[in-house]
Amino acid sequence: MARSGASPRWTKKQVLKRLRKHSRAGQPVSAQIFLDESIGDDVSAVVHQIVATAEEATRTSGVPLKVGKIHRLAKSFSVEADPEAIAVIADQPAVKAVLPSEISDIYPKPVKIKRL
Repeated sequence: MARSGASPRWTKKQVLKRLRKHSRAGQPVSAQIFLDESIGDDVSAVVHQIVATAEEATRTSGVPLKVGKIHRLAKSFSVEADPEAIAVIADQPAVKAVLPSEISDIYPKPVKIKRL
């Protein structure tokens, strides 16, 4: 689900493309998964259902799927998995957005620099 005014750089499709590009064979990548507000208050149950679906679909990948911290108020959770497992997670109707855990350009860049 893309919000109006959202950067096309952060669509699910573009994030998954970036995760696949930076992944190494047999090594997991990490991402932050944001859920839709309509899921209700039992975030943990929804996360476990989504992860079970992804584990079932990518059972043969050989890369374990690990759920990190679940943020109940933000309705999000972190995950380490094969990029294909994260793609299965992203395709779930309850998932609103996916972001890579490592974003290199998140900090503001100084514009008025005086060279010495």
